[in-house]
Amino acid sequence: MSNYQALSFKHHVNKRWLRPANYAFAAADTVAVLSLNELSHALAAMPIGFIKQDERFLPAAIQSLHSGRNWFVGPDQRWLGDYIPAVYRAYPFRLAKTEEDKRILLIDADSGLIAEGVAGEAFFTAEGQPTPFIQSIVDFLSLLEQDRQRTVDVCEALQSYDLIQPWPITVKVLDRNIPFKGLYKIDETALNALSGEALRELMQVGALSAAYCQLFSVRNLTLLGRLVQVHGKAGDAAQEIEKTVAQEESDTDFFSKDGIVSFKGLF
Repeated sequence: MSNYQALSFKHHVNKRWLRPANYAFAAADTVAVLSLNELSHALAAMPIGFIKQDERFLPAAIQSLHSGRNWFVGPDQRWLGDYIPAVYRAYPFRLAKTEEDKRILLIDADSGLIAEGVAGEAFFTAEGQPTPFIQSIVDFLSLLEQDRQRTVDVCEALQSYDLIQPWPITVKVLDRNIPFKGLYKIDETALNALSGEALRELMQVGALSAAYCQLFSVRNLTLLGRLVQVHGKAGDAAQEIEKTVAQEESDTDFFSKDGIVSFKGLF
């Protein structure tokens, strides 16, 4: 569990931040929310879908076929993919707003990355100012926050034309076709049927490129099967998927041309 607390001179003046040695903190994330500017980078490295949060759709990297697992985090906790979502590159920091609408920097106090001594990056100067390193973190998170608002606007534009639809996909495990729910995708047929005016509107707000990023990324679903092999726990994965379906707790759909992702030979 995360325990985010405000970074302050009073509590952190003599402390430093240790860079994460691995991605163990992300090992249980089935998906990772992506911002608009990330999509063109992520589409070549991982499958992308949409998830629904507070009645809003957001693009997300699909990192596993089972909740509670991230197959991009290897057995040795290293990242196995070619792209690392920004939310992980920012860890253990995040921005928050006060009631006065001021931004404050938070850090996960339970991350194990706060230390005393000379190792690591200082949070503050002796005069009480954020160090250049901390300021760079604030700048990065500020840009990410701005991009996320644009991401929300883009998804609303796509939703206004009913282009974001449920992804009714099944995964073939042994001889069973197992359904997964909770992911959404672009309805390519509906996209192709839009008028020129509608397409121009989507293009002007950046929604058209976002739609095609999602569609083009679908080919990366086969990568998840290879990641299972890297983990060397394919049998365990199959058992976990079946258990999830039995409990009706699955929250993920996956795609292939005929509606089935087959991992025959892996289990």
